[in-house]
Amino acid sequence: GASLGFDHTAVIADGRLLMFGKNNCGQCAQPCSGQRNDKAPPNMREDLRLPRPAAGLPNCLRAKSVSCGGAHTLALMEDGSVWSCGDHSGGQCGQGPGAPKCINAFRSI
Repeated sequence: GASLGFDHTAVIADGRLLMFGKNNCGQCAQPCSGQRNDKAPPNMREDLRLPRPAAGLPNCLRAKSVSCGGAHTLALMEDGSVWSCGDHSGGQCGQGPGAPKCINAFRSI
């Protein structure tokens, strides 16, 4: 499976979740400053040109499905658990009010 956000892409290959594209708010599950908005130009210190394994997901679980929002990503794992990363400024990642605005590695919901 695959999914497209505004400027990022997620692909499942043999159960592994690979991400690439703009990562201004951690939507590719990689470190970011959280200082760029969605209109900012690419920054290759944070953005990913090539697919990279998503950070934060347990190695023992395979991804079953993925869905990209504008600047956040949700992953459904084979055990039924749901994980999220990216822009949480409006609660998109389901992490509750104490979570950071930008979540740069997958967290279980």
